[in-house]
Amino acid sequence: MKKIGIMIGIGILVVGGGLGALAYFNLWPFQGNKIAGVPNGALVKKEENAMTELDILLAASGKLSFNMEGKSAFVYLDVYEKENRVSHKKVAGISSDRKSAMNGELVWGVVGLNLMKPEEVRAKLLVNSAQSEGAVPLKSVLTNQSEQSSAASEPFENGKIKLGKRYILQYWNRSENGVSVSEDFFNKKELAKKEQTIILYLIFK
Repeated sequence: MKKIGIMIGIGILVVGGGLGALAYFNLWPFQGNKIAGVPNGALVKKEENAMTELDILLAASGKLSFNMEGKSAFVYLDVYEKENRVSHKKVAGISSDRKSAMNGELVWGVVGLNLMKPEEVRAKLLVNSAQSEGAVPLKSVLTNQSEQSSAASEPFENGKIKLGKRYILQYWNRSENGVSVSEDFFNKKELAKKEQTIILYLIFK
């Protein structure tokens, strides 16, 4: 009888732990209207292993999923000359008047065969039942590209969403020192070291 009791106890722990994991990652039967595999309040980068025909048209791309509470999600493209922001363009965005559940995905891409000579950036946001998509030309923005130009993609980790934080999707700079990794890519001292900086980013509020 004692062994039976122990086995029952172990079974309860295993089942409970499994159900807990399913609930944490919003998997069936706990998914509801949320994005499966993404914890509450989290932003998760989706890895795409298989190459598609679309990949040959994109110099860079990415897909993010999120389940969070907030009022808005926007994708912006900012252009800096030294530390001065000279352009601030919305690529895509969804907002509401009050804070509510925002469960969705972002797909973005840089059109072109050469990352250092992109044609435009595109983004599509899907939040609950709403959709927003847009594109911003880049040919006229990236000026005087040379060997000192550099680019980087998505320098952030999966994790809990911080409202007001700018999550960088793609980053370009033109500097004699090349690209530099910083904890804050928007730091004015870092920006001042570069002739030009272009940042594509996602922000929740």
